[in-house]
Amino acid sequence: MGIKFNGREIESLKANGLTIIEAMINGRIVWPEESDFHWQPNPDIVWARSQWEALSQGRIGYLRMHYAKDLVNDFFYEAGTVVTSDGQTYHNSAATYGVEHIWNYSNSRVSEVYPNTKVVWTMYFPNNPTVYPSTIEYGETYFCFDGVSADWYPCLWTDIAYFDLLNQATVFIDDNSVALYLGFFNECRKLQAVPKEFTMKLSAYRLQGIFSGCAALVSVPYLDMTNAIYGQGMFAERANLKELKLLNINIAIDLSPCINLTKSSLRDVLAGLTDRTGQEKLAIGLGAANIAKLSQSELSVALNKNWDVVETITEWPDYSEEE
Repeated sequence: MGIKFNGREIESLKANGLTIIEAMINGRIVWPEESDFHWQPNPDIVWARSQWEALSQGRIGYLRMHYAKDLVNDFFYEAGTVVTSDGQTYHNSAATYGVEHIWNYSNSRVSEVYPNTKVVWTMYFPNNPTVYPSTIEYGETYFCFDGVSADWYPCLWTDIAYFDLLNQATVFIDDNSVALYLGFFNECRKLQAVPKEFTMKLSAYRLQGIFSGCAALVSVPYLDMTNAIYGQGMFAERANLKELKLLNINIAIDLSPCINLTKSSLRDVLAGLTDRTGQEKLAIGLGAANIAKLSQSELSVALNKNWDVVETITEWPDYSEEE
């Protein structure tokens, strides 16, 4: 069990708030962050996973695990069946506003990892088998980065979140909040390549800083920008980036900091520009070094789609924070 990307599993993510620190695919840590510890399977995780395997019985759903020191309440809004580790089951309909669950920690497992802490889980099985995750928020839905917040206080940051998305689904990460992609991979200093399994469709308000601090990043093999709104600073300071493939680009972006992009990657980016014929012209900044790698016929791919190829973008669209 894990996050399934096109049939392969990502067993774990460790997160600090909304910043992913490391992930493991098929037993291999993909981007370990320089920190005091790295994620390793622990008895709590093994226990939670065993509970899922025993109770899910092949049903589509997800398992969320978190640690807590004191009694907290929880609200379940999902339409479907919710099972909790302290022995409760709830059946919510689409018309149900939500149910409140008061955790019975006297009936919860004592963590073998964190002293004086309980480890609990919830399992969610949706009524609609085609339901698809669409948001990433604190302590909510399929990406469970539970932490110290008004709703969860006092909790510990969990170092593990298990995912069991729809069978062999391509992940669709969709969030309109400013927070999500402002530094989504922030300070993942050892991240060299975004795994090909991360077929992410970006639709955040702003993408600036998504790769902030990723000094070792050389490969971003797939980013779908169908719904992306604002791309300023997306690739700032990413001089080491060589491989890049962007799909459905419909916002101005500036790749001038990426002076080492391969010719093949540049062609892929130009191919990924949407055809804006009959619409307002947008600009793509490639930088002098990258422009020099391309022939006029290759650059004309952008021009024929009503894009301007410039060295760098100096004037960006003015989007208000409220949009």
